[in-house]
Amino acid sequence: MGERRRIEWISIGIGLSEEINRQVAKDKDHCLPSSFVDRAEYSATTSNESGLPEFGHPFDITDFYSDSVVTYSDVEGGRNGEGNIRSDPLFLGGGDYHLTASSPCIDSGTSNGAPSTDIEGNLRPNGHGYDMGAYEYRYPPPAITTHCATSVTSSSATLNGEVNPGDTSTFVWFEYGISTSYGSSVTASQSPLSGTTSQTVSADLTGLMPNSTYHFRAYATNSAATAYGSDFSFRTSYAATQIAELRNPATPQFRMQLTMPLTDR
Repeated sequence: MGERRRIEWISIGIGLSEEINRQVAKDKDHCLPSSFVDRAEYSATTSNESGLPEFGHPFDITDFYSDSVVTYSDVEGGRNGEGNIRSDPLFLGGGDYHLTASSPCIDSGTSNGAPSTDIEGNLRPNGHGYDMGAYEYRYPPPAITTHCATSVTSSSATLNGEVNPGDTSTFVWFEYGISTSYGSSVTASQSPLSGTTSQTVSADLTGLMPNSTYHFRAYATNSAATAYGSDFSFRTSYAATQIAELRNPATPQFRMQLTMPLTDR
């Protein structure tokens, strides 16, 4: 029997099955809701008929074997094993054990044996990799703004916008058309984006109709959601032939014939 010790928090990033996570996260007094422990490696002082810890009760983790293996886990005090870390998991707190944006557990888990969803049914992975813990971190949706079109001619224009990707891969497009139903789209030349700051995006349009009003808006998609910017519009200029016609309109020609009686003077 291995040494018995109290674990203040542990967040294990491996999978038990397709339905549940073999992941444990614990504060100083309570087992986290909807968290599980692999009884082949650990036992709990308080357990149900299946041998898993009763949720809401404190428990101790005991090693059955001195050579038991823990990998891709965040364990207070440290633990030897591939992918293990020993940092505060930075839960939201107040009984909420979702990971915050700065948690070292994000993208630090492994796909080996991991379930396809987290404990809430959210798809895994959500981001660059699998997260440690029962809850996959949910990246924020992209923040997007449409800006005015530039370089507008009779047949072309440049569409502009600004996007904050929300720290995950984000794809950006512009919808455009002669009404707010749009009907056409073009990929922003900077897509895809990543990072946590706002970035400018643009796309060039050609083959537009002269002297016509076009509506457009920017939109972006990442693993969290799709976001849309506001509708903007621009009007293409007259074509060269139209300008020539306006400057030199054809003048209608009229011929009048007057008939006047001749009188002697």
